[in-house]
Amino acid sequence: MTGILDNVVSNAEQSGWESSGMCTAQLDLRLRVVGANAEFFRWSGHSTADVCGRNFLAFLHPGDHSTARRQFGRLAAGLADRFDQHVLIRSGETPGRPARITGFAVHDRTCHLAGVVVLLRPDTANPGLLLSDLDACILERAAAGLSTAQLALELYLSRQGVEYRIGRMLRLLDVPNRTALISKAYAMGILDVDTWPPRVDSGYIRRTA
Repeated sequence: MTGILDNVVSNAEQSGWESSGMCTAQLDLRLRVVGANAEFFRWSGHSTADVCGRNFLAFLHPGDHSTARRQFGRLAAGLADRFDQHVLIRSGETPGRPARITGFAVHDRTCHLAGVVVLLRPDTANPGLLLSDLDACILERAAAGLSTAQLALELYLSRQGVEYRIGRMLRLLDVPNRTALISKAYAMGILDVDTWPPRVDSGYIRRTA
């Protein structure tokens, strides 16, 4: 399996993934790390002995586990060949570093799933785009069609409080109104296109360990 995974990584790098700081890891069907490049070891803050054999989710912020499991599950079920997700990588004593993860399903010569290759790049998104938990809830519910009055009632806020937070997000994304806010949030990947009710990608939520 390692040879097949190496070929996938090589092809991905030749397709434009050779950006500085890219990390790669090879996972078996139980999401255990069976191999990784030197950059992954360096960035994760762990040695080869500490990384190989561990579940890949151990290197992600706990807030990203649920979404990552769902994405890996889609690969295993044959519902997708790849996925992209914003995550926080747990690095040594650091609570998390923003990154963009891409997972590829790898099949053997009999077309059975053999494992997964994950590619990680430092996320260069503006840290100012991170939303609080409350702002994320407002954005999700606004995208689902709730009015200001409904948002205020559901989240125990005043209407002015809701409008203030929406106005702040309008300025953050540099858009003129709520419709444009939701459209741009989807376009930027802040809102997950594969989820209903709408959900903010965990990589855009400001959180602590």
